[in-house]
Amino acid sequence: VDKWRLAQQHLKEVGVAGVYELAGVHAKRFGVRSEHIFLLDGKPQEQYQTSQGNCGNYLSQYAAYLVMDALDYSHYLYMESDCRFVDGWKEKLEQALEDIGTDDWDWIFVGNFCTKGKNPIPIKGNVYEDPYRGKQFWNHYPLTTHCYIVNKRCVKHLIATNRDTASNTDISIQYNSFPKMRVLSIQPTL
Repeated sequence: VDKWRLAQQHLKEVGVAGVYELAGVHAKRFGVRSEHIFLLDGKPQEQYQTSQGNCGNYLSQYAAYLVMDALDYSHYLYMESDCRFVDGWKEKLEQALEDIGTDDWDWIFVGNFCTKGKNPIPIKGNVYEDPYRGKQFWNHYPLTTHCYIVNKRCVKHLIATNRDTASNTDISIQYNSFPKMRVLSIQPTL
């Protein structure tokens, strides 16, 4: 199945145009794998080695940051090829951006999951802030990277803090990058 062709068809159906395609890294075909052990908080009993597929996803995401850094836009809407929008998503996104009312943010989860029990702070409407709450709560952010908006000003920070493929992409970002970023989410997911 041609994932990009299916993605283009869906994007056309929901009114999205002018999308750049960035071919991802197929880790198995490239022979890429991670040998780095991720030690959460230095606890050897929690050793984790990311899968080959996650490694490819991680490298693909990192390549996307490099492209974002090279292009001359103020913000980027990033979507993985399997991203699908809900009915009325565009109007809901426009309303959320209006509710935010400022450019004082770094990352907006347009798509998200694992939000239960994370206690985001309501901003307005369906927009929430997911603040850094200290190292012991490093995972109090929504998860996934299938659809988000990133502010250009923090792209170099994402590049600098995600150089080691040691975990899933979204876990690396919340552990290494989000503590110094203003993270917002739109809930429910669009």
